[in-house]
Formats: sequence, structure tokens, C-alpha cells
Amino acid sequence: MKPTIFSSLPRPLWVYALLLLLGVPLFFFQIFEKHSGGGDDYALYLTEARNIAQGIPFYKTHYIFNESNISYSPPQYPPGYPLLIAPIIGKLGLNIQAICYFNSALCLLLLLCFYTYFRRFTGTIYAVFLSLLITYGGEMIYMKQFALADLPALLCCMGYILVRRNDIFSIPHILLAAFLAGYAILIRTQSVLIVGAEIVYWVGQVIYALIQRLNIVNKVLHVPVIISVGAFTVYLFFSKLIFPVPHTADGFYI
Repeated sequence: MKPTIFSSLPRPLWVYALLLLLGVPLFFFQIFEKHSGGGDDYALYLTEARNIAQGIPFYKTHYIFNESNISYSPPQYPPGYPLLIAPIIGKLGLNIQAICYFNSALCLLLLLCFYTYFRRFTGTIYAVFLSLLITYGGEMIYMKQFALADLPALLCCMGYILVRRNDIFSIPHILLAAFLAGYAILIRTQSVLIVGAEIVYWVGQVIYALIQRLNIVNKVLHVPVIISVGAFTVYLFFSKLIFPVPHTADGFYI
């Protein structure tokens, strides 16, 4: 019987129910009706999300990019995070409290991801406490109050790490890993390091195969290539076809 994404979850499964219960307080910390801060980050993300909800180009935020002061803000932020909160903005308007609850849900999912990851290397009790320690740590709780892309980017990266298994090479695993990596890049461009890691891994495996005089035409060696190409395909599909812009922010990020 081939392993699936769900069959690879660590046992016992009742621990996930316990973690869901322990994650309930997340919906009571750092919940605000008004934004706790200001700045270009929040304004651009929220405005882009409102544009997506209204069916107009997401980059038309009326923000004037100052090419003489490129350290302040890019022409636009990637559309990955605005796309996630667009349903909230479209239904409830610029509702900061709803975004705080959305961030709480992301933290709850991250709590489950942390446990799944740590459980591979430790016992159940250690994995539970490590996951709770990170999730309820100061930085995670602090980030819950902001309309920023950090939490969803982290969730995509954690999902990629969990799905990307060297012992599982099923098509659903590979495609899901590619999608999560690609969408992580669409949320925060520095997530392209995932593709860089896949390429480095692939080169290392090819060199190893050549040294060992093995047949390099092997599905193990092709997985990083498929994930890398798939991730860029996801990113390009959204950024070039769904959310094209007249000028990109690549220069700012470089």
C-alpha cells in the first residue's frame, strides 16, 4: 500500500485533537478592532487585497514609487498574501479584527505543522511542548496583530518541509510540494531559497551518482527538478498571468 500525505502523519492522531484544543487561546490573544500600527506594509497589503476583491488590478494602489528612495517601499508587494485576505476584505471591508482571527487560524495550523515536524525526531511529549513553546512564543503572538505576510509564508514553507519527503515520491506529494514552494515565493520572494536548496540538492545527488557509477536516470534525482520547475510554474502563473503588473518590484528586492 503506497503511503499518502495523511498516512504519513505521526501517531497517535488524538494528539492533533489535543493541540487543536490547546490552540483555542490563540483566538483571544492580540485581537484588535483597530490596527495596532501603521506603515507602507499594511497599507499596500490591505489595498491590494481590496483591489483583488473588487476585481481591479491589484497593483493600482495609488502609491507613488520613488525611484530615488528605493529603500522605503517597492512599487507593489507580491499578490500571494493579498489574495488570501481578499475574501475577508471583500465581505467585511477593512476589518482588522477579522484579519486578527485569520492570523490566529494560521498560528493554529502552524502549531499542528510544528508538532508534525518535531514528532519525526522526538517523542510525543517533547514534540507537543516544543510546538506550544514556539507557537505561544513572543514573536508568533506579536505577529498575530499585523496584516503582514510572515505567517502565511511560514505556513507554506512548513507545509513544503512536511510534504517534501525523501522516502515518499508519489505524484501528489511532489505536486503539492511544488505548489507550496511556488505559493511561498508568491507571498514572500525570499522563499525562492527553497528552489535554490532543491537545485543544490539535485546537483549533489547527480555528483554522488556519478561517483558511485549509478544510473542517474532515477526518480530520486528527478524530484528536485520537478519541484523546482513546478514551483516556478506556480509563481509565474500567478505573477505573470493572473496578476501581471506594468513594472515589477524585482529591483527593489535585489
